[in-house]
Amino acid sequence: MEEKRALSLREIMTMLDAGMTRKEINEYFGLNPREAKVIWSDPRLTNKKPAKYKVGVFLADDLPTSPELEVTNDAEKEGNGVH
Repeated sequence: MEEKRALSLREIMTMLDAGMTRKEINEYFGLNPREAKVIWSDPRLTNKKPAKYKVGVFLADDLPTSPELEVTNDAEKEGNGVH
């Protein structure tokens, strides 16, 4: 008997969100038609559609997080905070 593989639901959802089709995901995991039917009949994936557009960019947060760059209001800068 062949050992069963575990596929990550989170990974499949991420692939769909990235715009991969079910066919592309089936090929990625090497699923045969029976395995694909079992995977795609899961209630969490039944109505899940791939993203309409594939986006080839992402926003990298490369700004420093030092306290000197935090924005302060004018009252704090002048040292006469209003209470």
